[in-house]
Amino acid sequence: MKKEPNKNLTFNIVSIKETNFYFNEKSNISFEGLPLRLKVKFEDDVEKDHFIITSGIDYYYKKERVLSISIANCFEIKNLKIFLINNKKEKEFDLPNELINYLTSISFHHTRAILATKVLNTKFEKYLFPIFSKKIIDNLLRINIK
Repeated sequence: MKKEPNKNLTFNIVSIKETNFYFNEKSNISFEGLPLRLKVKFEDDVEKDHFIITSGIDYYYKKERVLSISIANCFEIKNLKIFLINNKKEKEFDLPNELINYLTSISFHHTRAILATKVLNTKFEKYLFPIFSKKIIDNLLRINIK
């Protein structure tokens, strides 16, 4: 993903869909400082100009997953197929790094917001879910994108 931002590149959000939610509320959990794991997965439907980013957050207590959510954010990127790199092994796109970072950030903000609504009236209700900085998203993308 090397291209510089393209002024003619346009996108919009097509849909936001919950793909996974798991909650195991335990009576004696201290929610502050729970370890978490961020996940991100990229998919596409080139014919529809759809680029799907599924972002997920897992929270753990004593190495046991206690809360998990994944949200699929479908973005329409006009003329997505022009960014497709011909690679017979797997599909790759040459989208601008700034765009990928921005869309991934949007995806995690949606995930965080939906998670906050899902835990209303539970012990997690007063827990402040972290906002993920650009640096965290950059590091996550460095791991997940070749």
